[in-house]
Amino acid sequence: MTVFRGQDYSRFVARVAERCIERPFRTLGVAAVILGLAAASATQLEIDPSPEAYLEGTEAWDFYRAIDRRYEIGETTVVALRERGGTVFDVETVTAVAELDRVLTQMAEVERVLSLATATTLERQGDVIDLRPILKSDHVTQKSALELGERISNHAVYSQLLVDKRHETTFLFVQLATGDRDPVKRLSTVQKIREEVERFRSKHRTVHLAGSAVTKEAIAAGVQHDTFLFFPAALALLTVLMWFMFGDVVFSLVPLGVVGYASVLVVGVLAALGVPINMATATVPTIILVIGLADSVHFLAELKRQYARSGDQHASLLATVEAIALPCLLTTATSAVGFFALVTSRVGPLRQFGYATAIGLLVAYATSMWLTPVVLHLVNRPKGRRASFPAAPILGERISAFAVAARRRLGWTIAVTGLLFGASVAAMSGLPIDSDFVGYLDEDHQLREDIAIVEKTLGGADVIEVILDTEQTGLFRTPEGLRILDTLGDDLENFEGVSRVFSLADYLRLANAVINDLPADEEAPLPETAEAIAQLELLDPVAFATLSNDDQSQARMSMQIRTMSSEEVLHLADLLRQTADIDLAQTPVKATFTGLPPLFAQIVKNLVEDAAGSFGIAALLIFAAMLIGLRSPTIAAVSMVPNILTVGLTFGTMALLGLSFDTNSAFVACLGIGIAVDDTIHIAARYRRAVEEGAPNPRAALAYAITHAGHPVVLTSLLLAVGFSVLCLSSFSPTFRVGLLSAILVGYAVVLDLLLLPVLLLVVDRRS
Repeated sequence: MTVFRGQDYSRFVARVAERCIERPFRTLGVAAVILGLAAASATQLEIDPSPEAYLEGTEAWDFYRAIDRRYEIGETTVVALRERGGTVFDVETVTAVAELDRVLTQMAEVERVLSLATATTLERQGDVIDLRPILKSDHVTQKSALELGERISNHAVYSQLLVDKRHETTFLFVQLATGDRDPVKRLSTVQKIREEVERFRSKHRTVHLAGSAVTKEAIAAGVQHDTFLFFPAALALLTVLMWFMFGDVVFSLVPLGVVGYASVLVVGVLAALGVPINMATATVPTIILVIGLADSVHFLAELKRQYARSGDQHASLLATVEAIALPCLLTTATSAVGFFALVTSRVGPLRQFGYATAIGLLVAYATSMWLTPVVLHLVNRPKGRRASFPAAPILGERISAFAVAARRRLGWTIAVTGLLFGASVAAMSGLPIDSDFVGYLDEDHQLREDIAIVEKTLGGADVIEVILDTEQTGLFRTPEGLRILDTLGDDLENFEGVSRVFSLADYLRLANAVINDLPADEEAPLPETAEAIAQLELLDPVAFATLSNDDQSQARMSMQIRTMSSEEVLHLADLLRQTADIDLAQTPVKATFTGLPPLFAQIVKNLVEDAAGSFGIAALLIFAAMLIGLRSPTIAAVSMVPNILTVGLTFGTMALLGLSFDTNSAFVACLGIGIAVDDTIHIAARYRRAVEEGAPNPRAALAYAITHAGHPVVLTSLLLAVGFSVLCLSSFSPTFRVGLLSAILVGYAVVLDLLLLPVLLLVVDRRS
């Protein structure tokens, strides 16, 4: 009954293909309309490489968002104007800073700007506290520029925050609007800021930008570059390879065009659903093209065989569809299932990558079965009754002979297989888990230089927030609460990588110095009474609102740090938590560390956990699909062995190459098992078919399977490896790693499918 259903399905697909061939222009007209709609939708596609997408829905991200809204933290872009060998306190530079400050402040997307032009004095003028800008006039003279330099140099905070020690560099802190958290709009805002800042570059002045928003904007440019460059590049290279393999450029272009058509449809659907392109989904079009092309190779190989036998184009097209409809459905379904397993992930981009790729592969299968025959019919292909792949029988005989010999030495086969798997597991255990978003960029990227300049002079542009909570209302308006903040801040500032810590205690110490007319080089004491604290609060209520809540039961402490990898950030955060636990052990205060750096660093750990679960689900679903398709539990079980081993060897090689497990490495496992299973199914299905049709012995069945599926398997593997290798040309690290690991994985898969799988098939065949 099951066999009949499989044949019935194949005949159904062939009948639909026949109707499409009989109405070619109507079929292509409908396809063209759909393509036009998808292309129009794709023009609205947005690029969102922000790591925030990997955090949506997590408890840690919700906590940070609440703190962000309460204290209006936002994201700050640091702009550095550098006069190398000169001074920033001259008329030209101060005027430039004032003008740039004015331009940026007027941008609707900018909340506020802090610079030499807008820094307030917080000085005592008799009985009055002066909160006016230090730069007293828009018309800058040499005298006012020198006075500005003197007052900034004597200021306890601005001397470290707004200029470097040599006064060659000055900084502007541009806080983006806190009400708008749309990541795509944020990228547009950073691009506008960059355009404005670049206008102030001159022969003697360089400009530099840093901060999390700037890093994400640079990553967006990398994602966009790869999305629009590597898909056409892979398409062109695969066209040349297909032409070389099949000897007819038109014959080779048709399936490429059909699978490319499916990729465009998926991109259009993503745009229509409002799903932006991110670091994960950027590779979806290329993956659909490369994997979807595997079915096309089997289609063309079978078509050449059918045409060489009959010489009838129409009949050979339909016979080809009927012959490969079910095997290709199995390979497509298992690959799609492997990717679809990612929808169980907690991480949004991985879910989007999973369902987008799964749907794309199913669309590619449908277009390959029904559009490819129509187009080939219209272009009068195939032609020339030349037997294809004359080496296929030799390959089948050699592989089957090797399998028989390996089966006779089964102990050695098991030992070698076990050794490979054990070595892979051992190597994988040492695989570092790390991610560095700045490290994703090319070594010559401008952002790397900008961050180096900012960190050398300012100390860093990233911020970790420490939120201190207590059930005691008003604690941080008392001297006891301030001492807790002050002690903890001093201890945290001693760690390597932390440039400065600022809290309510630091602000009140500064304000107290102004009230009491203390010299700038003398450290002011903290207020000693609650009344003194209340008096200082009246000076600037806004400062209190940004550093503590309304009832002073919560305080915020900001730590400025240098740019680090995720592993370094998590290590630093652990040390900071341990220190905070010790300092606060005898107090009613509890500390929580948050901020974009530790949240982004946590992404990779979440991905590792999700990848392991998704891989397990993918393996189970693929096994179930193979069980249904192959109708043999033993064959389905042994067919999974090369696929699991392929993924293990790939990650083992990754560890040996010194690569770390990062954000995009997470889906390589599901990608790997989805790719590797294709060739396995074609060989196992042919073997199963030969057994059912009465092959005299297992070796004959195996020779038949390798003869008819082995050569296409080699060709598809070559195409896959080359197609993914195109991604290795990228200077953007995530794209490069996906390409490299996928190419390595394809190499392992073809070797194991041709050498190990035949042995396993003979082992489980009862007639052996």
